[in-house]
Amino acid sequence: MFIDDHISKVISKIDRRLKVVSVIDTNTVKLCSFKWIKLFKYILVDGVKNRIVSINDVTSEVVFADDISGGVKFEMPNVAFFIGSHMQTSSEWLLFSNDYEEKVPFIWLNFPAGITNVSQESELEDYHDIWRGVRLFFVGDADRSQWMARETIEKRTKIINLWTKAFVKAVKFPYEVDNNVTTRFYPIFGKESEKGAIEDIIEGNLSAVGIDFNLKVMQDLSCEDC
Repeated sequence: MFIDDHISKVISKIDRRLKVVSVIDTNTVKLCSFKWIKLFKYILVDGVKNRIVSINDVTSEVVFADDISGGVKFEMPNVAFFIGSHMQTSSEWLLFSNDYEEKVPFIWLNFPAGITNVSQESELEDYHDIWRGVRLFFVGDADRSQWMARETIEKRTKIINLWTKAFVKAVKFPYEVDNNVTTRFYPIFGKESEKGAIEDIIEGNLSAVGIDFNLKVMQDLSCEDC
């Protein structure tokens, strides 16, 4: 299995469930935690898209466009996962969908970008192989025309950071994070020039949080589906 296969497996284990504390009315619920719900325009209620009308931070209530009173399973939707250089990913992201809501948020594995693979050197090692220098970005949109810098940090960076922590928490056997996770914050997902201008890493009004880590694979997974 290659690095993108391993990352995909961990992504699939992220807990996207939303715990409902109480149903206020036919269109409103009170949640135990918002998690990173604010990155989405809709969530899934029993597998069906339901648009979010409003979120109240004070009461922890979410109002939906359609009736959710009979809903049992509330969860955030899956997101797109891209792998490649920033130029390749920018092109793929632009062409991914005509529906912007299907394009954000997303996860990007910057590859190759220094990623190396080390195989088990002896039977005494406690792993099958290690992928070193993995750099993974969790990306959401940011309305630069409307938000001040502090608003971008509050409304996007801090929320995306919760998402990255959920990913790290999802790294369980047969995977393990080798040593530490380094987190980098990009309120505006771009590069500053000497004159201070921003060059987008991926073309769009985006914010991101990136994590650098080494992923240890504890056993041979090449034939798990055989």
